[in-house]
Amino acid sequence: MQTSAGGDTYKQFKAYIESRHEFRYYFNNGLSDAMKTKFQNVFKNKADEWFAPVANGGIDPAKLTKAFGTANKTEFLSKVNNLDNPIYNFIK
Repeated sequence: MQTSAGGDTYKQFKAYIESRHEFRYYFNNGLSDAMKTKFQNVFKNKADEWFAPVANGGIDPAKLTKAFGTANKTEFLSKVNNLDNPIYNFIK
């Protein structure tokens, strides 16, 4: 995943969120902790965009709740700050 949250990998990840399907990312050689940090950066950088009103390009609140357990940006960012939070359970 690109740390800039751009490119095809980011688009694929956003499509998974919007699809409401369960998703997992698998990494070998102990890279999962490093990838949690990369996803943490993406989450922080994209929170305003994702939690904006749908009419302004945001993601549907039901889809956010399915993916992250909340449609509240403040609660989401609180979860994001803890790398041990279940929000990162999709990283294996």
